[in-house]
Amino acid sequence: MVLVASAVACAGGEYEEAKMSAGDRARNLAVSHEVEALIQRKEGEVAVKRRQGIVLLETYLREHGPTPETPEVVFQLAELKWEEAKSQFLQQMSAFNTAVENCAKEKQARCKTPPQPTLELVSSQALYKRLLTEYPSFRKTDAVLYLYGFSLRSEGKLDQALVQFKRILNEHAQSRFRPDAWMAVAESRFYDDSDYKGALAGYDEVLKYPDSPLYDLALFKTAWCYWKLGDSDRAARRFKEVLDLGSGVNTKSLARAHQLTEGGRKRLEELKGEALDYLVQVFTEDERKGPKDAFDFLSSIGGAGYSRKVIAKLAETFFTQARYDRAIESERFLMKLDPNDEGNPDRHKRVVEALREMDQNKDAVKELRKLAETYGPGSEWAKAQQNPQAVEHAHKVAATMLREVAKALHADAQRNEQQQKGHIDQERYARAAEAYSFYLQKFPADADALEVHYLLGDIYFFKLKKYDESGDQYLAVGKSKPVGKLHREALLQSIASYEKLRRDHSGGGKKELLPSDKRMGEAIDLYATLFPQDPEIAGVLFKNGQLFYDYGEYDEAVKRFGLIVEKYPKNQVAGAAGDKILESLNKAHDYENVESWARRLLKVPAFQAKDDQARLQKLVIDAGMKAGEQKAESDPMAAADIYQRVANEFPTSPRATAALVNAATLYVKAGKPEEAVKLDAVLVDKYPSSTEAPQAAWAAGKLYEQAALWDQAARFYQTLADRYPKDKNAADALFNAGLLKEHLGDTQAAIAAYSQYAQRYKTRDDVKQVAFRVGVVYAEAGQHEAAGRAFGDYALKYPGNAQTIEAFSRQGAELIASGQDKRAQGPLKEAVALYRRGADRAAAPAAAHARYLEGEVIFREFERVKLASDPKKLKRTLDEKSKLMEQAKQAYVDVVTFNDPEWATAALYRIGEAYERFAKALRDAPVPKELNADEQQVYRDELEKVVVVVEEKAIDAYKNGYQKALQLAVYNEFTQKLRGALGRMSDQEFPAENEARARPAAAEPRMNLPFVSAVQR
Repeated sequence: MVLVASAVACAGGEYEEAKMSAGDRARNLAVSHEVEALIQRKEGEVAVKRRQGIVLLETYLREHGPTPETPEVVFQLAELKWEEAKSQFLQQMSAFNTAVENCAKEKQARCKTPPQPTLELVSSQALYKRLLTEYPSFRKTDAVLYLYGFSLRSEGKLDQALVQFKRILNEHAQSRFRPDAWMAVAESRFYDDSDYKGALAGYDEVLKYPDSPLYDLALFKTAWCYWKLGDSDRAARRFKEVLDLGSGVNTKSLARAHQLTEGGRKRLEELKGEALDYLVQVFTEDERKGPKDAFDFLSSIGGAGYSRKVIAKLAETFFTQARYDRAIESERFLMKLDPNDEGNPDRHKRVVEALREMDQNKDAVKELRKLAETYGPGSEWAKAQQNPQAVEHAHKVAATMLREVAKALHADAQRNEQQQKGHIDQERYARAAEAYSFYLQKFPADADALEVHYLLGDIYFFKLKKYDESGDQYLAVGKSKPVGKLHREALLQSIASYEKLRRDHSGGGKKELLPSDKRMGEAIDLYATLFPQDPEIAGVLFKNGQLFYDYGEYDEAVKRFGLIVEKYPKNQVAGAAGDKILESLNKAHDYENVESWARRLLKVPAFQAKDDQARLQKLVIDAGMKAGEQKAESDPMAAADIYQRVANEFPTSPRATAALVNAATLYVKAGKPEEAVKLDAVLVDKYPSSTEAPQAAWAAGKLYEQAALWDQAARFYQTLADRYPKDKNAADALFNAGLLKEHLGDTQAAIAAYSQYAQRYKTRDDVKQVAFRVGVVYAEAGQHEAAGRAFGDYALKYPGNAQTIEAFSRQGAELIASGQDKRAQGPLKEAVALYRRGADRAAAPAAAHARYLEGEVIFREFERVKLASDPKKLKRTLDEKSKLMEQAKQAYVDVVTFNDPEWATAALYRIGEAYERFAKALRDAPVPKELNADEQQVYRDELEKVVVVVEEKAIDAYKNGYQKALQLAVYNEFTQKLRGALGRMSDQEFPAENEARARPAAAEPRMNLPFVSAVQR
């Protein structure tokens, strides 16, 4: 026992013990080589000095007789010889240890170590004996007795040593070695005589010296004596006193803490450990006392501070002694004492271990559940912890324990099965499965969870026949990362589990797709992904795909068949798998994926035959068209993209043009006309002979027209008209082409289009308008003669209607514009006459215009007549000009009768302007040169009288015209001119206007020829 060795070592007191162990402690210091060398050098110097001292003292004793100093010299010589003997002993021990180490390293059977050296104190003993014999009155006799006794004891001469210690007690009442002597006597009684009562009395004597280094040991030994004497109560109290020493719980304890040296404190801690152990033994020996009794007793004697340690030790001792029920009782008492104590998880673990040792596995599993739940991350215990490592430790304890118990239960079930020669005890395996399941429930992310999943799968599959559960456990292993050594077998076992479940289920009743079938598919997919080189995997995948196909789970079926095609394209089942994919998708009406898969199958080796390629290409096209139909309403853009993809991939297919038309239509619907028109252009340019090309050209023209890209629109309209003249939209396209080219200023192209239209579509209702439009285009382009001819041709070709009158009118206008006033008179006259014969009110503006232009022809002639300065000719020119003015006036007045406000206003203005210009012409007329000055003045005065009369007529004409315009609510340029003329000629009555208002231009008949309505698809 450790305590016994410690007690023997301490029996001689600190003085000798220090002498014995000083060298050993010095040797044990960790020092550098330099310091070690220095120490060895110093020790060598000390050894030399010591030997020199021995020689000097021996010489002194030899050369001098007895003197008063002789006892002291002999005492000092004994000390030096003791030191020398110890130094030699240490050297011998060092050599001995080295030899032992070398033998251990060589590992040879023949290696022999020298005998272990002993401390030889014979020389010192002789000197101590001499002192006791020759100098009994020496002042240090008690020390000599102590050292002599100690040396004898070190040689094993305990009886002789005890004689010396008793002499100290009997002869030296005041000796400082009395505690040491009493300790030696007590130790002898305790160990040699088993006289515990006598030993107790000796130890009590030592306790009378509280300052003695031996006080602690003596106190401990008294407790031991009480224990040996059967007084467990007093023994426990004394052990408690030992635990109190140096802890400051009372005055004595605090004083003791200050007295102890470092070595003393170390020995005291060792004693406390021993005291705690023996205190526990006190309680363990009494079957009547449990942990609560120990706790209550310690509390009653002021030892509550040690109670937890004692009970913890008590539990440990009970467990070691296989007294598991008492161990469990102790651990549970501690846990109840402080439910939030950091050490409770370990205590609960020991409860489980005890139950297992008692073979109470059911209860052990129950306690394990409590352990995991009570100390888990979200438990009240965990929330109360300040140390996160404690929570982590609890997690580890619970996980490890639960896993180990589950494995132990599993091993027990297997062992039982072997013992029973193959008979399966399902209850045992179920217990193991329950433990595994609980572990996975609580610790799913632990590193060992993967193995537990696999082991649990084995129990379910092989022992309990629970194939659904086994499949799930194996699959969990297969889905984990990273891939390890268990994955392959786990996935195979998972597949096997689900297959068994399928066979078990298909025995009778209605067939249906089980949830496990999908999980089997998942396991197969994963196996194929992780272990693609397995030669059987393609066949397994096909069978699994067929299962899903048979039950209408086409998505799942396609996954399996697709895996075969993609991963094992050269396998013999790849072709069949590809066909099954397409069949599955067709049945699911998933045409978009049919298209996608058919396209992928084109590259698969199993489908490289010409017939297969043609079949797949057709399938891609057909599926693409159906997919486009499916998406057309919900996602026009996506549908358009599908159609376009079909057309681009298979441009020579008969359905390519239909795909382009559909795509273009959907792009328009989706608000992407710019994309639609690109496809229309492709149709027109790349597929000119297709039935869809005319419609595409028409659509492109309309889209470009709506985007105001008239040149492009005109190109497609013209293409449609030229290339497909019999198409239903050809006529409208040709008309629109002409109209757009007209807007673009391309006169010749516009006229060509109109002319072509008029020639080609003579029976159409609007052909007259188109023919008329030719004249308009020429007119707008400033080609007046050509315009006149066009209008004249129209009038001849289409006589007798309102537009014929306009044609004559505009023909006259264009001839006037080209300077052919005389030629203009014919068509103008015909327009007026035709109107008067038919009285078609719709033609009133054109007829009024024609009559106005007749007046304009006369007015222009009126303007050309210049008044002559020769009196003989003046009258003639004056009469001629007056006559022309009157004729023009009559024509202008006649315009008003047509009741067209625009031209009536213009005509009234012209009347006033004719008078105003005539007055001006008179005023500006040259005076005859042959008249003298007086005659010239008279001439001017007379002429002015005439001018004033004419100007009055001009003002009246302007007034009438302005009033008529206001009456008719006409506000055009001639209304403005009328007002301006009045302001100019009669500024008092008609002052200049302060407001300038924007007014419309003079009325001019214009044709309203709108573009053809929006594209119709």
